Amino acid sequence: MTPNKYKPKQYLELTRRPPETDFVMIGSPDHNDPDYYDEIEAEAEIIPNMEFLGFVDLNGLAPEYVREVDRMNK
Repeated sequence: MTPNKYKPKQYLELTRRPPETDFVMIGSPDHNDPDYYDEIEAEAEIIPNMEFLGFVDLNGLAPEYVREVDRMNK
């Protein structure tokens, strides 16, 4: 999880705006900055409408992605 490529902090901020909408975040630590991952995980855990899954194996990624696309398009 890198701050510049995926912008997880912006995603966390987005989840606070519509509290009636549920969000899921997936991602794995960046070996160059594992503390950043821990920071994002800790922040996500205190957001009531956020589910932080962390690393998801590629075999499990497609169902999570489809679920979120469906949810966001409702």
